[in-house]
Amino acid sequence: MSQHASAPAQQPSTPVAVRWAAGLLAVYSLMVLAHVFTLSPRDSEFDASLLRTAIGRMQGAAAMAWGVARGRSWGRWLTLALGGLWAGFCALALVEYAGTPAVAPRQTLVFGPVGIMALLLLGGAIGCLLVPRSRLWFRRAAV
Repeated sequence: MSQHASAPAQQPSTPVAVRWAAGLLAVYSLMVLAHVFTLSPRDSEFDASLLRTAIGRMQGAAAMAWGVARGRSWGRWLTLALGGLWAGFCALALVEYAGTPAVAPRQTLVFGPVGIMALLLLGGAIGCLLVPRSRLWFRRAAV
C-alpha cells in the first residue's frame, strides 16, 4: 500500500487575509459591547436600549466572524453588506460629532477614538475579504 493512498485529501488552508478578517470582526464585536459601558454615566441609571442595540450589533459581528472563519459565503456577503453599512453610519456619526460643539466633552472624547477604531476594524475586515486570494478561496469553499 502506498503512502498516498492512505493519506486523506488535503484541504486548502485558510488564507491569511480571511483569518485577519475574522479576527478583526471578533475584536469589533467585543469593542461594541465595551463602548456601551464607557458611555454610560456613572451616577445615573443605565440606558438599557443602548445595551440591547450593542448586543444586537455584537451578535451580528460575531456571526459574521464565525461565518468568515468557517469559509461560508453568507458570512462574506453579510460582512461586505452589513459591515459596509455600519462603517458608513460610523463615518457619518464621526463627521456629525466633529461639527457640533454642543456634544458633551466626555462623549466626544470617548466616541472619537472608538469611532475611528470601528472604522479601521470594519474597513480592515472588508478590505481583507476583497483581496483576490480570499475571494478565490470563498468561491472554492462554495463549490
